[in-house]
Amino acid sequence: MSGGFFLFIGNELQTSGLKYTTPSKSAFLTGVSVVLCPCCWRSSGGAAFNRLTSVGVVLAFVGLYLLTVPASTGAGLSLRSMNHGDLLTLGAAVVFALHIIFIEHATQNHRWQQLTVVQVGVTALLMILTASIGEKVSVVWSSRVLWGIGITGFLSLALAFAIQAWAQQFTPATHTALIFTLEPVFAWLTSFIFLGERLGGRSGLGAACILAGL
Repeated sequence: MSGGFFLFIGNELQTSGLKYTTPSKSAFLTGVSVVLCPCCWRSSGGAAFNRLTSVGVVLAFVGLYLLTVPASTGAGLSLRSMNHGDLLTLGAAVVFALHIIFIEHATQNHRWQQLTVVQVGVTALLMILTASIGEKVSVVWSSRVLWGIGITGFLSLALAFAIQAWAQQFTPATHTALIFTLEPVFAWLTSFIFLGERLGGRSGLGAACILAGL
């Protein structure tokens, strides 16, 4: 149940933060979990990670910044520019890091199928129970809404975290956090394939740093 609770809190914080911050800053701040995860892993008694892993984490972190935060004036991150949406998103990064570590421990004692069913079920239940607190619930059913539910509910939640639970039987938490930094890279690839978006020099360098970190 703890995995479902972490997923629920993380998604709620990230979604709420997006109301007040930009998608690029949200992508970067959520990716802070790549740094938080190794730190939390060590503090929870996990095995020490070697120097190469540390270099990989730093490279991926730098690449994430270059890829997601525009170079234009005022677009970077600073304490002055941070708002409560940024803080909510940072909270989501902490929760997602804890979630990765929880799955690392849980897969040692439970089957990944059980973990998937329980955590997705708990996440869905908590979201249903709290939806009316954050906003007025009103649904106009359409094919677009059904596609949105299918993609976000099945692909990005149920299927994605089922694969994560399976993979973390064999992959350390630190490696999992590093792999997650590929999310903006795949986002760009999707945009390139379907929308023809081109990658600039700064973003290309960021993607290269992420791949080098991995």
